[in-house]
Amino acid sequence: MKIFDRTLAAIDNGRLGLNEGLFHGFPRLTEYIPNIQKKTYYTVAGETASGKTALTDYMFMYSPFDYIKSFNGDTNLKLKIIYWSFEIDIESKITKGICQKIYKDYGILTDVNYILSKGKNRISEEVYQLVLNTRGYFDELHDVIEIYAESMNPTGISKRVEEYMQSVSNKHGEGYETYYTPKDDNLYVLNIIDHCGLIKSQADAPTKKERIDAVSSKLISYRNKYGMIPVMISQFNRGIASVERELASKNKPDYSKVRPQLADIKDTGSLAEDSNVVLSIFSPNRYSIPEYNGYDITKLRDRHRSVSVLKGRDGVPDLDLGVCYLGECGLFKELPLPNEITQAHYSSIVNKKKVTTV
Repeated sequence: MKIFDRTLAAIDNGRLGLNEGLFHGFPRLTEYIPNIQKKTYYTVAGETASGKTALTDYMFMYSPFDYIKSFNGDTNLKLKIIYWSFEIDIESKITKGICQKIYKDYGILTDVNYILSKGKNRISEEVYQLVLNTRGYFDELHDVIEIYAESMNPTGISKRVEEYMQSVSNKHGEGYETYYTPKDDNLYVLNIIDHCGLIKSQADAPTKKERIDAVSSKLISYRNKYGMIPVMISQFNRGIASVERELASKNKPDYSKVRPQLADIKDTGSLAEDSNVVLSIFSPNRYSIPEYNGYDITKLRDRHRSVSVLKGRDGVPDLDLGVCYLGECGLFKELPLPNEITQAHYSSIVNKKKVTTV
């Protein structure tokens, strides 16, 4: 097939509504990041304990999974997630997902420590029954996700991903005219790595930069060749202490200076270059910033996060989205716009109380 015809086929798919993508959970953001799209490389970056893994799980695991489930079987859309969870073990990750599901379904806020009865916590019989009620949901999730919780080197990651992508793709042509098409146009394949700094070393990639670059290079290839959707999680290279010193050194701090930048991405510049979309998550509260992008952080406190689009290869402007973050269960929700938020909103957000042992 000639290159124009291949391109026209993609355009025609869009006319048929086949390029809508999978919902990522943020309605206002959809105007700029048009859902989760095939052949798109996403990087999610943030400081330690900012919620970057929770944001990734919300946007790229639970939201697309829930979106497909919302059709109640009346859709051809399919999802496959290959998840390299190097930082969080499987049981802890799914337990947090159970907390999120319980909050969505019953409005009961709890956390991993309570569900697992850690320390002096003891899960109540009522909440335990709610846990059991989520079995069907997570059995369905089990069918679309494979999670690897042990560190893997670049060769191990690329071997598994390419093996899967070849199994769901058709090869056409030979030599430089070789190209691949999906066996099922409705299948979306996401490959999530949490996080890139924990990729295991190998002989030809002994340094952290070399192994991140090696994996990222392969992900670009799979994105372009098979239409796979890479999602990489990265830590920022700036520390809280250094930013606090910067702010404390001025009589009138310029809080815009702490807004995340592409240059903050840790260990390698390749991620920023390779990605189609770079998102960041930032907590103004941890720096005692009183107001950020029109939101009163003294009222929202640690419930506030700013999700920023640092890069959008298809013309997306830099922008910040104010969101409410329930860290106990990893749930995010768009805040009202700064000129629309009321005291009632502030109160309802901050006063959410989690279940505790009596």
